[in-house]
Amino acid sequence: MSYDEPPDSDVLPVRTQRWRTPALVVAGVAALVAAALVGGLIGRGTAPGPTIVVAPGPVVEESPEVSQLPVAAGEGVGASPGPDVVTPVRPDLQVSTYAAGQWSAIFSPAADLPNDPGTASGYRLSRAGLDGAALTTSLARSFGLAGEVAATDAGWVVGTLDGSTPTMTVSDDPLLSWSFEDPAAQARAQAGAAIAGDGTKDLAATMLGSLGVDVSSVDWQVDRYADGTSVVAWQVVAGARTNLGWLMRFGINGEVTNASGFSAGLEEVPGYPVVGASTAVRRAALPTWAAIGPTPIPASTSDEGAAASPAAASAGALAPNGRVPLRVTMSDILVTEAELGLAQFRQPDGDLLILPAYELTGDDGSRWSLIAVTSADVDFVDQPYPTSDSPAP
Repeated sequence: MSYDEPPDSDVLPVRTQRWRTPALVVAGVAALVAAALVGGLIGRGTAPGPTIVVAPGPVVEESPEVSQLPVAAGEGVGASPGPDVVTPVRPDLQVSTYAAGQWSAIFSPAADLPNDPGTASGYRLSRAGLDGAALTTSLARSFGLAGEVAATDAGWVVGTLDGSTPTMTVSDDPLLSWSFEDPAAQARAQAGAAIAGDGTKDLAATMLGSLGVDVSSVDWQVDRYADGTSVVAWQVVAGARTNLGWLMRFGINGEVTNASGFSAGLEEVPGYPVVGASTAVRRAALPTWAAIGPTPIPASTSDEGAAASPAAASAGALAPNGRVPLRVTMSDILVTEAELGLAQFRQPDGDLLILPAYELTGDDGSRWSLIAVTSADVDFVDQPYPTSDSPAP
């Protein structure tokens, strides 16, 4: 059976399915952007991760000005809401049940939905040419640390890991993620007034620029907290903001209390073969492809045609046989429009791919993102479903 085309039968066979983790394989990359830093490269895309949320209730002084690049469902990727349970029902339909509200969506392509295959570029992050130890030393010097670099089980460090001194850590992961913390500066920030937000973006731009970041091509976000101001420089690709970015946190007098980012370089991957939009919607019913979409694109205040959140179904009367009917809430969505764009996909090992994906529009105004690459660039890895006795690797 082809992984790109659903079977011809009207109903997929009922059988127990083990979870399949999609790991996308790419080759033949070409350099897009990179910057020199002590013999290595500092990439244009890094991910601050959960450290962005440093305190509740920020005052947002500057918000992202560009649209958000969709995030494809898959291992290690959080979508809001994201597919939790996906059940194939017919070759031309796909049911996706969401943990938030347990809402189901059933997709089918409109008769006139385009189905022209083609090719498109994607992007990946690469650490080729980077030396982790040298990078750690260079980053530490940029933040004023003068100690020697030491190897750890997870990567490299300058400073101590007990929270007693300023520390720069670099992880030996696919993106060479890094993190800086200054406990003394954090304590001073908690005891003093935070620096005004209007000057922090310039401070962050100067600091990140010295690391080789092209600060002219990022989308800025500045959040003000009681004990400091956070600045995030979000990476923009093809005019949309990704989940990649650099975080700088400032305390009293503009001191850097903590910062984080990645050091992998962003590269273009040209020539991805993509299936037609109708085929992409229909194949999403397959047990394999159902694991990675469609993923909802959250509506913004400017989306006048976007459907509002549906209300929960009310309880019904007893059936004539006296039994309580099982009420299942779902949305039957006819996909009427499809435009080829990009979506982010997080690999099981933490690597990030930005892949060709369709932005789908349903007849109810909802919008969805769906990976468009062919099965030639996808490796469906079959592994036992994780349980308490055998957790996920």
